[in-house]
Amino acid sequence: MVENHLKTHVTEMFEAGGDERAKAIDELVQIYELSRNRGE
Repeated sequence: MVENHLKTHVTEMFEAGGDERAKAIDELVQIYELSRNRGE
């Protein structure tokens, strides 16, 4: 599910630029932090 989200939605947000790109970065950071917390 996360992989599909990254391939589609987040990619589109990056391409849109501006505020959408900033939102995509925030989402990526949240996913990264969740994966680190679950790995401990």
